[in-house]
Amino acid sequence: MSVRWIARQFGEIFGKDPSFEGEEQPTAILSNAAECTLLFGYPRTPPKKIIQLLAEWLEAGGKTINKPTHFQERTGKY
Repeated sequence: MSVRWIARQFGEIFGKDPSFEGEEQPTAILSNAAECTLLFGYPRTPPKKIIQLLAEWLEAGGKTINKPTHFQERTGKY
């Protein structure tokens, strides 16, 4: 799942159009969960359900830790 896809899912839930700056870079750190899926099976809770639950948590005033994501990092050091 890309950050853009996830942001668009939240945008649909919250009735907002997400805004993006820049483009994904070829040096982006990516994770492929295919091996995990082979070993452990597909998650019992699908990604869209997790997004929905998190959105409900946020709408209900759930706390966040308000820390930067570091999505821009390319060195692997966070």
